[in-house]
Amino acid sequence: MFLILLSAFAGYYLYMDGQLREQAEQRDELQTAIVALQPVRIQRESLMRLEAELGSVVTEFERRMTWSVYTDELASRLPPGVVVSDLNLDGQRASFSAFAPTLTHVAQLISNFTLSDVFREPSIGSISVSPTRVDFQVSVDIVRQKGAVPR
Repeated sequence: MFLILLSAFAGYYLYMDGQLREQAEQRDELQTAIVALQPVRIQRESLMRLEAELGSVVTEFERRMTWSVYTDELASRLPPGVVVSDLNLDGQRASFSAFAPTLTHVAQLISNFTLSDVFREPSIGSISVSPTRVDFQVSVDIVRQKGAVPR
């Protein structure tokens, strides 16, 4: 009876020892795989950061393209001789300071803005007339282009 119990314990010990060795081998294999995957994890994190940066760059280019529509339209509406000295675009309004040779040029500019699809409701904020030039400030509402959301 003692021998039967001893052989049962020995068999159980050998079985458990085999299981423990197998688990140790699996653990070693998994640790080796984790170490091998470490560069892949680092690459993935780098790619995620680059993707986020690329998204920011794309957004900035889209925003700049939108603003360039406004500045191009403003430039196309300026009569010859009118020079813009200061420009502020805030997404709702465009405000700028400019000077022109005569009041007729200022009136032509206001007329040109009324024909624009991008700007509406032009208004003159201040005006100063001297014998050689007219200094003035203008603001116009910006008509948002479909799909364009400047920030």
